[in-house]
Amino acid sequence: MPDRRPLLSSMDDDYASYAVSQRMAFERTFPVVLAAAADMNDVPVLRVLDQGAADGRNSHALMRDLLALRGGRPLAYSFVDMPGNPWSVASAHVMADHVLGPVAQVVPVEGDPLAVDIGTGPHAVSAADHAAAVDAALASGATAVVGMAGIPLHTAPSAPDGSAHIAVTGTTMQWVEAPAALGSTGSVFPGYPGHVDATERAAWAEAAEGQWLALLRMRARELAPGGAFVAALPAAEADWPERKG
Repeated sequence: MPDRRPLLSSMDDDYASYAVSQRMAFERTFPVVLAAAADMNDVPVLRVLDQGAADGRNSHALMRDLLALRGGRPLAYSFVDMPGNPWSVASAHVMADHVLGPVAQVVPVEGDPLAVDIGTGPHAVSAADHAAAVDAALASGATAVVGMAGIPLHTAPSAPDGSAHIAVTGTTMQWVEAPAALGSTGSVFPGYPGHVDATERAAWAEAAEGQWLALLRMRARELAPGGAFVAALPAAEADWPERKG
């Protein structure tokens, strides 16, 4: 039978259905997240950031386990991704997942004073605006809230300082922005031996190190005292150019 799967799948459709490697990496974080959540089960509202959530399909199993652990005590679970993420897709997946139960959603929409559209669709103006919308849903009586925030992880915190109990991510924190000043005579991705210029490689490595430190500083700002940052990162067994993936 021919494979009817499209060669490329964007977050406009079922992105996570094809993101098998990302799902496998993200699943590795589940036991650590649940253990951290159990240690914090006495907090009035457990606030979890799912950073790099895409359409959220890979997150539903973790959400179910967290809801079961909380046993009806308030949980605020936020999907975070780039401002171009079409949150209507993630929202539809949450609504279709009846196992999650009654979950209130905070989805940026046109006309919302806490949302802005830069041409890619509505997204939260800031982490504070997203948090305010989630808090409003909790204040209305919801005990399980899924918020969706389009906030670039490399330029801004995705939660107000000191407010997140758990931040979790799979295959997202390795992301490196391509600075305009850096040239490349070949691919900079692992497994591609085309990037042979040693000066270029050194410049990319320096830029990556700086961006990695900036990412960690922003993740640290988001966490409440005693909070947990749980990440799955891709790694190679050998140094360049011997590494093969």
